Amino acid sequence: MEIVPHKSVGPIKFGMSLVQVREKLGAPIKSFLRSPISVHPCDVYSDWGVIINYTANGIVEAVELCSPETAILDGDDLLRLDYAQLQLRLAQGGEVSEDDGSLTSLPLGIGGYAPDAAKRKKTKLQSVIAFAQDYYH
Repeated sequence: MEIVPHKSVGPIKFGMSLVQVREKLGAPIKSFLRSPISVHPCDVYSDWGVIINYTANGIVEAVELCSPETAILDGDDLLRLDYAQLQLRLAQGGEVSEDDGSLTSLPLGIGGYAPDAAKRKKTKLQSVIAFAQDYYH
């Protein structure tokens, strides 16, 4: 899916309601609470490799992509990059923070996760997340 920083991922626009997403994509395969303090469940489209995160009010705030889906930014499939390559790619857009296998670019509204990155920077990415402007505020 094509990522437009802070705006959309494929047909999913940040700010859409759960109802609008489900009308566009169909009912999710399943929903789950990401953590014990989560207020609203995420929708999981596991056949596609898409997880949609909602605010407490059921508004799209982030979309996580993993195989077999693509995460296209300016023609590059970020999911085909390794952790070190993603770090360099995101740095082209500004500051990138790194924490325990996670990379986050607030300027681009994109992050990546590779659980083994602390041991090996050339490790394969598990997922890429694109998020709305205020997701981390």
